[in-house]
Amino acid sequence: MIHSLVLALCMAMVSGAPGFQYIPKDPEPCCFPEEWEADFSENSVLQQKVSRAHPMMFVQEGHIWYDSPNNRVAQQVYQMLRQPKIVQEIIILVDYNKQMKYIILPEKEKCFEQATQAKKLPRCLNETDYTFLKSLTIGQELKVNLWEMRIVNKQMQLTDDLLVTENCVPVGDSFYGEVNTERAGIETMGAIVISNVTLGIHDTKIFDIPSYCKSDMLQTDEDMTFAFLRAF
Repeated sequence: MIHSLVLALCMAMVSGAPGFQYIPKDPEPCCFPEEWEADFSENSVLQQKVSRAHPMMFVQEGHIWYDSPNNRVAQQVYQMLRQPKIVQEIIILVDYNKQMKYIILPEKEKCFEQATQAKKLPRCLNETDYTFLKSLTIGQELKVNLWEMRIVNKQMQLTDDLLVTENCVPVGDSFYGEVNTERAGIETMGAIVISNVTLGIHDTKIFDIPSYCKSDMLQTDEDMTFAFLRAF
């Protein structure tokens, strides 16, 4: 009799009887690969809250170097501003060992240095308070997990949604919110596609700091247009 009851209970569990259905657990926060490079493409909009000026629409394409062992990240960005139409190369370097961020305009030989509060390049999602939202499939086969983070401080109030593969390779990102400046608050939103990811850093020259990098640079309005860039 007891054996019959146990068998019946097992059959009910396997057949998906109410109360015994399997509910998949949320994935644990994952960590990016230690070293990788990738291409990216971004479309974003900036709008000053107190201004009647038209929103500034940016199209950005470039390359990312993510170097966790050396605690640094770099971006080479080709930024296109549609109104007025401007194309400019920008290099963004963040050295967390020095707690310093560099925004470099190579063609103008101008550079802006900015201190960073963080001492470590974020690598794992639980280091930056991401919350799992859901799993989904892009196209027919690419399985990804969607994570969300709220950033609230004196500088910004942003919501960031990050798409990563099951191996924690980033493939996409979207964001919206407000960035605070000395002049006014700026509303922003955008989407990023990350592609052609390769493991390892194949050329470290991108991390070389130009000799013209000084903290008193990047003072004109024309230059400041390109300072509001989002680092990964």
